[in-house]
Amino acid sequence: MNYDAVLKTIVHSAGNRLTPLLTGARPKTLLNVEFKSVEERTPDLLTRLDDGRIFHLELQASNDPLMVDRMLHYRSLLRARYRPERITQHVLYVGSPTCSMVSHIKEEDLDYRFQLTDIRQFDEEVLLNSESPADRALAILSPTRNHRATIRRILLSWAGRPRRERADLMEKLMILSGLRRLDNVVAEEIRSMPLEIDIMENATIRGWIEQGLAKGMEKGREIGLEKGLEQGREQGLEIGQSTLLLKMLNKRFGKVPATVEKKIRKAHMGQLERWALNLMDANSLKEVFAEK
Repeated sequence: MNYDAVLKTIVHSAGNRLTPLLTGARPKTLLNVEFKSVEERTPDLLTRLDDGRIFHLELQASNDPLMVDRMLHYRSLLRARYRPERITQHVLYVGSPTCSMVSHIKEEDLDYRFQLTDIRQFDEEVLLNSESPADRALAILSPTRNHRATIRRILLSWAGRPRRERADLMEKLMILSGLRRLDNVVAEEIRSMPLEIDIMENATIRGWIEQGLAKGMEKGREIGLEKGLEQGREQGLEIGQSTLLLKMLNKRFGKVPATVEKKIRKAHMGQLERWALNLMDANSLKEVFAEK
């Protein structure tokens, strides 16, 4: 699943706040439509609002110089299908660079515009307080002075959700965090909240842990003894934990020296957990490994 798919599932979810924020009206009926032309075109969101308008939304993470032409093409297709109903078109920009797209064409025989909004225009509190759990993940894209605190609030708001739903929401958050280069911070916060959120529910982090576990179990099978399997399992967890810690250190401080990697690879679980906790407040590698 990529960020585009994640965003589409969020705007399609019941009770989402984005549509009312952008239109001043609530979605009433989701319209599933594909337009057949030279290439197949499927709107990111097409819904009938409770005030009768047809609302077309496109989600955009990059500054596409041809966006206005794409929206005009959609407009002609929508008019052909839904005329004479009123149509509102909107592009929601979620990218990191400053939005620089053009939303207006004015030529001799043509005057067209669509509405363009940067998601950073929305206060994070609006999304954090949404009744829709999926909406809260979008708060990571809003402006904030403290990204870590926002991420923590998002995660804690999901603590009471069913296990499978919580895992799906955390995966969405991890993917969206990449749009702001905050995936390492999300991973750290998930790791630091073992009581509220089970780290093994996160697909990305679970993959790192399970790879290490598989290697350890394989070594245990080679020994061929029950004790060996248990030792292999423990070693596998340590491999996964050390792999996760190295990834976090590389993200925070750049490529770590070979001596540091060797130290981490040889550490036992207790040491790894202590270093991971130190990383939360550390400003240097030295502080990560400081004895407190």
